Amino acid sequence: MPALQRHESRASSTYARFLDDLASDTGWSRDDADRFARAVVATLEERLVGGEADDLAAQLPSRLRERIRTEDVGRPDPQMTVDEFLGRVSSRADAPIDDVEKIVRFVFRAVRAHVTPGQAHHVEVQLPDELRRLWNPPSFGRR
Repeated sequence: MPALQRHESRASSTYARFLDDLASDTGWSRDDADRFARAVVATLEERLVGGEADDLAAQLPSRLRERIRTEDVGRPDPQMTVDEFLGRVSSRADAPIDDVEKIVRFVFRAVRAHVTPGQAHHVEVQLPDELRRLWNPPSFGRR
């Protein structure tokens, strides 16, 4: 198997595992898991500054990074409030605002599970308290 073909296969299977983990954890369809992951991570990238979005992206599945490139990701906004964050996710994911906090918590948990503890900490320290509570929520069950 040529190297490019192996890379493509590995990239696809890594993203599939990420989506399967997220869907299994939440009860969402794989399509919803993909849509929600893209919306939350793209918005998180808009909140991070100082190259932290690139550092985070480097540890995420490459297919997720590729799919986020299709999103209209704006310039870093370190002043983004939790309400603005949730509103952007709601709009991107075409999800009711009442469901968005739960969506963000689940996607954040999946992201944290796929990056190093050091990278998770670097993201956490850039978030205001309200978003940090979503990044590191208390334990909660499915839906």
